[in-house]
Amino acid sequence: MSVQTPALPPRATALAQAAAACVLALHLQCAQACPVAFDIPAQPLAAALDQFARQAGLQLVFSPALARERQAPRVSGSLEPQPALDALLRGSGLSGRVEGGTVTVTTTAAAADAQRSLGEVTVTGNQLGEITEGTGSYTPGTIATATRLVLAPRETPQSVSVVTRQAMDDFALISIDQAMEHTPGVSIVTYDSERTVYYARGFPVNNFQYDGIPMLRDSGYSAGNTLSDLAIYDRVEVLKGATGLLTGTGDPGATINLIRKKPTRDFQGHATAGAGRWNNYRGELDVSGALNADGSVRGRAVAVYQDRQSHLDHYERKTSVL
Repeated sequence: MSVQTPALPPRATALAQAAAACVLALHLQCAQACPVAFDIPAQPLAAALDQFARQAGLQLVFSPALARERQAPRVSGSLEPQPALDALLRGSGLSGRVEGGTVTVTTTAAAADAQRSLGEVTVTGNQLGEITEGTGSYTPGTIATATRLVLAPRETPQSVSVVTRQAMDDFALISIDQAMEHTPGVSIVTYDSERTVYYARGFPVNNFQYDGIPMLRDSGYSAGNTLSDLAIYDRVEVLKGATGLLTGTGDPGATINLIRKKPTRDFQGHATAGAGRWNNYRGELDVSGALNADGSVRGRAVAVYQDRQSHLDHYERKTSVL
């Protein structure tokens, strides 16, 4: 035995579908525009949005991460869903939209731009440059002795040792002989009280430079280089190995480059005095600064006087540097 359900005429079916669509449209329109009695206390935003959707009879679509660590204010009264949602999200950096039977919460354009942009970034450059004076460091920032390119020591393809101004002051190095005693890979042979010769990699060092300009030295007849006072120099660079490509003919042991102090834009000056055994007295005066208003012309003067005797009989030495 079979039971057949009577089918509606096509016209009646069409009318029923049209009526259902109208009812649904009216319901959705009412959900967007009809006032709703809201009573949402101040609380975390995620919970407030959930209560808003339940009280308005809407489906909530949003990412919980958006509401994390955000608070919602109290919303109460008879309000349309969209104004109520705007009040709930005010100050949160989020925006909401009621469309149909769904409420969607997203990040505002301004907040999205803020998330894409970086916050304040403080960039501190390496304060060590070509000048070592005033850096308080035993390491230079850059050197150009080996390649004539301004490179950091680790980027230089040859072995370079540097005695900085800070090292000279801390260890009281006043002569090139004393600087070489603090340079690894360099040995000193003393001829007499005034003449010394340096050796590096088994060869004598006769290549001297002043601010990168080569000056050949004859160790047997010239003591002026090794007796030079370090008060006027910013640093002493010792480049080990052959450098004939950039310095001309010379010995393959090493090259000693003496870099003089540079005048400064800001005024600075200092004076020192000292006394030691064997009637050793020494005084230094160093003054530097700008010579015009904009600092485009600068000058520096360094004066040194030393008077000392020795444990050797009939030997004393007076030094004047200006």
